[in-house]
Amino acid sequence: MTVVKNSSYENTDTFESILESIGKNGFLTIDSIERLSKMFSMQSMSKVKEIMSEIIKVVFIPSNRTIWMKLGTDKDYIIYPHSYCSCMDFFIHGILKNRKYYCKHLIAQGIIEQLSVSNPKDIEMTEQDENFKEKVIQRLELEHFLN
Repeated sequence: MTVVKNSSYENTDTFESILESIGKNGFLTIDSIERLSKMFSMQSMSKVKEIMSEIIKVVFIPSNRTIWMKLGTDKDYIIYPHSYCSCMDFFIHGILKNRKYYCKHLIAQGIIEQLSVSNPKDIEMTEQDENFKEKVIQRLELEHFLN
């Protein structure tokens, strides 16, 4: 469970402002990691680190529509940056409780998007491709083999 902490002191740091600084730097700094750890629990941040390699961006050609996904061994999730994840954690704490919420998938996606210059997991698909997941996995395996 990832809950945005409400601190008793005045803090104008937002997730978006932290992501902006990561994007400007082009990498995670100690400062940005500390800022994220203050906003989200350390346990959540360690989980984010674990799943970062499972987050991919899929661009459909020719429309250039983009979706982000977390591919796992047992479940896959669709992620809409800064607003939605199809995981149960987001459903319970964001949708049912009707509040701004960042699950570990949204946090990881936000960080990866800011570091996307070096992200090798951007995949292009044509909109007519069938068997979507199988094609994504095949392309990831091919990229891994070539690198």
